Amino acid sequence: MWAYVEGGNVHTVYKEAKTFILNGVRYPSNMFNLWTDSEKEAISIYTVTKATKKDRVYYTLGNPSYSFNSGTKRVTESYSPTARNLSTVKTEQTTYTKNQAYFRMKGYGWLVERKIYTDTAIPSAVTTYVAAVRSSCATICTNIANAANVDAVKLAVDNASWASDTNAVAYRRNES
Repeated sequence: MWAYVEGGNVHTVYKEAKTFILNGVRYPSNMFNLWTDSEKEAISIYTVTKATKKDRVYYTLGNPSYSFNSGTKRVTESYSPTARNLSTVKTEQTTYTKNQAYFRMKGYGWLVERKIYTDTAIPSAVTTYVAAVRSSCATICTNIANAANVDAVKLAVDNASWASDTNAVAYRRNES
């Protein structure tokens, strides 16, 4: 990404290389990639340092703003993110967590049917794994419910610890 700077202010941002006219001169799109930084700077075109964006699951970003730093000869992109509604984020992430638990257990559902129809025992490795997934899900959902802000919700989801199905995987069936 590049920007045209005029009088120390960012005038135009080019998100992609494209043909443009500046002071009556048409410049080809490939100049963005072929020219050196010095050549671009000679016509007041500078590289944009992109902002690190907050996760849109938890924040609305708004529109970017751009500022020129004459010392580094770089344009910096920035956002002023706003936390999304905490209740909405909690609901969405609780649903997401429950779906994660469901998909972790889904491949073992056939064993429940087998137990119902033929009274064949479910292997203890599977019952242990499913119980651990349900426990993890409950813990994560509690942490989400107790979160005081969206950053705490994000932390609860990002730090979620799920049980390994290493001992039960031999019984898993891939279902669509």
